Amino acid sequence: MIYRLYFNRCEDFPQIWSIDQGTTETEINVVDYRTEGHVRVCGGRAPDFAAVNGQREPKAWASVDAHTLHIVDGVAVFSDALSWA
Repeated sequence: MIYRLYFNRCEDFPQIWSIDQGTTETEINVVDYRTEGHVRVCGGRAPDFAAVNGQREPKAWASVDAHTLHIVDGVAVFSDALSWA
């Protein structure tokens, strides 16, 4: 699964990180994140900064290719297929 990871807003402290599955309609806010195992992370950015379907989209993000995403005590844990027990 490919996720977008991006800075949310200072006003939302402590949940300053957001994760979604390509649009803000699936947005989850977390306090931190970490990766376990072989998880690929690379940069991404919007071709323009227009809203998509009326939603404000992030301008830049990290694209995270992970097998699973778990939220543990407010922390997003991205892991490969073998790391999560």
